[in-house]
Amino acid sequence: MIEVMFVRNSDKGFILYRMFLLLFLSSLIMSSCSSSRMSADAHVSAEKDPAFSSSFLPEQSSPLSDHTVPEQVPGPLYRAESLAAVLSDAAIPDTLAPVTANRLPVGAVVDIDSDGNDDAIVLCVSKNARDRALSLLSKEIRLYGDEYDAVEVSLLILRYVSSGTFSEPSFSAEVLKLGVFRVVKDFTLIDLGRGMPPAFEILAMNENSTVREWLIIGPKVSRLSLLESPKKKSVVTDIDNDGVMDVIMQDKVFEEGAGEETFLSWYRWNGEQYTEYSSTNIVRNLNSFLLQVSSLIERKNWSRFVRYALVSRVQASINEQNLRSDQVFRKVFIPAHSGISVAVDNIRTIKFQEILENPFTDTGRRIQLSCKITTDRELFFSVGVELSQNPFIQPQYNLVWNSKM
Repeated sequence: MIEVMFVRNSDKGFILYRMFLLLFLSSLIMSSCSSSRMSADAHVSAEKDPAFSSSFLPEQSSPLSDHTVPEQVPGPLYRAESLAAVLSDAAIPDTLAPVTANRLPVGAVVDIDSDGNDDAIVLCVSKNARDRALSLLSKEIRLYGDEYDAVEVSLLILRYVSSGTFSEPSFSAEVLKLGVFRVVKDFTLIDLGRGMPPAFEILAMNENSTVREWLIIGPKVSRLSLLESPKKKSVVTDIDNDGVMDVIMQDKVFEEGAGEETFLSWYRWNGEQYTEYSSTNIVRNLNSFLLQVSSLIERKNWSRFVRYALVSRVQASINEQNLRSDQVFRKVFIPAHSGISVAVDNIRTIKFQEILENPFTDTGRRIQLSCKITTDRELFFSVGVELSQNPFIQPQYNLVWNSKM
C-alpha cells in the first residue's frame, strides 16, 4: 500500500516537472519571438526614417550603413491644356488685359527654359484700352481715323515656378513693353532655325512705318526691330547656310552727286541676341566693279579679267578648254544687234551705264546692263551682272557667263 502511494506521488511529481519544463520552454520561445519582432520593427522604422541611427539597433540586425536612401522623386511636369488654362492659374498684372482672337487670348504655350514645364507668352494691351480684340486692332483704318486711339502693347511672359507636388502651379510674371501702335496686324510664333529659343513676331503699324518686332525668349529676352518703310527693308534668309536665320537690313540714303545709295547690314545670332555682324553698300561697289572691268579690258589684261570678273567654276572651265580672249569676250558680252562683232585687240574704251540707285530691288540677284565699246566705231553690247548670294564677302559681283553663246 505504501508502495502504491509512492508510485502515485512519484507520478504527480513527474507530471508537475513536465508542466514546469513546458512553461519554461514556452517562455523562452515567446521571448525569442518578441525579440525578433522588435528587431524587425526597428529595421522597418529605420527604412521609413533615414535619420534613424543604426546605433539603436541590436547587433544582429542588418546595419543601416549599407542601406541607400532612395532619391526624392520630383513631381509631375506641368502641362497646360491651353493658354486660357495657364491664365486661370497665373496672376495677370492689373494694368494689362490680354488681346483676344475669337474670344481666346492671343499668345502661345511653350517651354521657354527647356525644363520640361509649360510656360506662356501672352500679347497684352493696357487695361484701359478701348479695343482688345485683334479683329479690331488689325484694321488699317485705325491709321487715319481720329476716333481710333493708339494702344500700348506689351508682352506678358509667364514662367512656371515649381511649387511642390500637391500645390497649385504658380508663375513668375515678366512684362516687356513693345511700344505704342495704331494698328496691331498679327502675332505669330516663328522658326529661326536649328537650336534657336522660342521666337515670336509682332507686326504693327503707325502712320509712316511698319514694324516687325522679333522677340527671342530664352533665359534672357532679346528683341530685334525690323523696320519697314519706303527707305528701309528687311530680308530674312540663312545667308551663310549655318541653319540659323540671318537678317539683312537695307537702308536707302541719298548722296549728293552719287545718287541713292543702298547700305546693307547683316544681323547675325551670336548665341544671346542678334547683333550687326557686317555691312556693305550696293551702288558704290557696283560702279567700282564695272570701272575695274573696263580698265582690265582696255589694257588687254584678259587673264586678270577672268580672275577678277568671273566665278571660279567658269575660270576652271576656261582653263580646261584653253579659250582665247575673243572667245571669252563673246561668252560675256552680247551684241545689241545681230551681226555685230569686234576684234578684242581693237577695243579702245568700254563704258558701262552709270548706276545711280540699287538695280537689284525687284530683279533678284541678276541684272542686264548696257555698255558702249569704242574701236574705230561705237558698238553697243549688253552684259549680265550677278550679285553674290552673300554680298558681304568677296567677290561681291561677277559677270554672267553665257555658256550657250
